[in-house]
Amino acid sequence: MSYQTPEVGTILLAKENVDIVNPGPVQTATGDGLNEWLQAQAQDTAFDRNKVIAEEYVNNFNSSWLYNYTQGRTPFDAEPPKPTAAVVIVVRSAEAGGVYFDMLPSGQYETADGPSTGPYIPVCEVPAYTKKTQ
Repeated sequence: MSYQTPEVGTILLAKENVDIVNPGPVQTATGDGLNEWLQAQAQDTAFDRNKVIAEEYVNNFNSSWLYNYTQGRTPFDAEPPKPTAAVVIVVRSAEAGGVYFDMLPSGQYETADGPSTGPYIPVCEVPAYTKKTQ
């Protein structure tokens, strides 16, 4: 199956690049081979960024919210903070023609300078904790 460049406005989920190789120097590489690699690199960068965002959320959850919750500084019925939005790739129209792959948080809606990034996608699950009863 050969690669086809996605249409402008397509939302791509983050994913690790395990098999798409660089087709050559960007100055001389062209067409679908270059776009395939650029897309794979964008999705791979988003994949790595989401791992960092998830780790930051979990660390903050444990050191701040959960600590205050278990110490009674937060109401017993308080809900934990919602996980940060995962980043996605949006295919955008390049000024010189063709496309580029833009990394943006999910759950953003169309603005004057860009398309929607689709529904909110949590970067991870809320860590398990013991909910208090009154």
